[in-house]
Amino acid sequence: MWDNNFSNEEITNRMNFSVRTVRRWGAKFMDELERNVVHTDRRVNNSHPWKLSDPQLLEIAEEMIENPFQAVQNLPQVYEFNVNERTIRESLRRRAGFKCCNPSVKAEINVHHEFARLQYAMRFQGWTAEQWRRTIAVDE
Repeated sequence: MWDNNFSNEEITNRMNFSVRTVRRWGAKFMDELERNVVHTDRRVNNSHPWKLSDPQLLEIAEEMIENPFQAVQNLPQVYEFNVNERTIRESLRRRAGFKCCNPSVKAEINVHHEFARLQYAMRFQGWTAEQWRRTIAVDE
């Protein structure tokens, strides 16, 4: 688009990128032109090799499917992989399509809560079937 004399703002509007991004690209490509370097796609082979091989990732994925509530932090020791637990999470998310999340933390029920629940249940213990038919239960 620079070849067609578009301004950075015009390129931004057409491509839906920020002006800063367009300026950064312009600086890179102008540098390549000055050095007379042919532009190549930078995405090809631009990343490090995977730390987990495909068979290793498949092994972990099968384990996670079998036991989805297993903690990922234990997997490097179980499988004797020399990788961090974060590497396993990222590989499962990016390459295997898993969603990793922390379990929700539930409020702990103490003795007072248990006693209040028991009193509440005992209050309705003698109700008839007709009384229960007129009741709406809401679980929130």
